[in-house]
Amino acid sequence: MGLWTSLMSMVTGTDLAAEQARSYAVDEATAALNQRYLEQGLWTQDQYQLAVISQAAGNASTGTNDVTGSVTDEAIAGLQQGYQNVLNAPGKVVSAVTGGAGTLLWGIVKAIPWWLWLSGAAALFVWMGGLEILKGSLDGFKRKQA
Repeated sequence: MGLWTSLMSMVTGTDLAAEQARSYAVDEATAALNQRYLEQGLWTQDQYQLAVISQAAGNASTGTNDVTGSVTDEAIAGLQQGYQNVLNAPGKVVSAVTGGAGTLLWGIVKAIPWWLWLSGAAALFVWMGGLEILKGSLDGFKRKQA
């Protein structure tokens, strides 16, 4: 067992060398069973060839002929996906917050009647000292008139 296989076995918690041996044993048993079907006349030569081709294609698509390589490839793909998720996460969070907050705020603003906005503006004017400024301006205007 190589160093990489040992490392991947430790990371995954599965003995990859044993899984590779099990994969080879299953392939051998399947090949023996297919050969027996052919010898007993249960399969034609074409059916046998189709089974051999199907088994090879299945092994190629699932990576069972190289368990460590298959696990390594998937680990790398997972790391790349996780890396992309980490890079994209702040933008998604900001987008969700600003989009949701904007929608919520606009919904609240639209729900307030116009007369309440006008009352609020008047109250703010008085609170900020607008009446005092207005009174001072009117007093100055009266003095100029006199």
